[in-house]
Amino acid sequence: MEALLLARRQAWQGRAASDEAEDLADGVLAELQRALPDDALVLEEANASGGSALRQMERPPGQFFRAASRSPGWSVGAAMGARLARPGQPVVALCDDSAFAYGLPTAAFWSAHRVGASFLSVVLDWSGRQVRPGTRRTMDESEVVSVARASGAETAVITQPSQVAAAVERLLAATRDGVCAVLDARLPR
Repeated sequence: MEALLLARRQAWQGRAASDEAEDLADGVLAELQRALPDDALVLEEANASGGSALRQMERPPGQFFRAASRSPGWSVGAAMGARLARPGQPVVALCDDSAFAYGLPTAAFWSAHRVGASFLSVVLDWSGRQVRPGTRRTMDESEVVSVARASGAETAVITQPSQVAAAVERLLAATRDGVCAVLDARLPR
């Protein structure tokens, strides 16, 4: 059994180091794991990631919570609540682009700024186009950043795992200064 687990972990590490487009999320999340401080609380709702977060994120007990629901949108609001409960601790909402859109980020960021509960949202952005909640219209891939900026959040866009560490450092500094932040990780379809 131990050999099987070791082989599986090595395969996961291989995915994180792979140059294949389908493994890019693993690479981004492996770098996110390294870039986050140990006390960062991660609320994961990246259902479209195919399990990348579970393969790559190794958080201490009580520092990682996951929701896999047919009704996306939990993580962004939960991050604000977690930051209220743990004001000195970094909080990260890790979600895919659908969960971000359905989480009503404009309301969440406005509320978070108002009550001093800033947090970081890491959006795994695969779709490039998605249905806007409550309409038949689609949002293009820049909508994540547009919504974040319009809501007063600091933003960064990355396309490669090597860009994660610098972006996370800058964005976590913004959350310590009381500003919500969004890392838009653009991934190929």
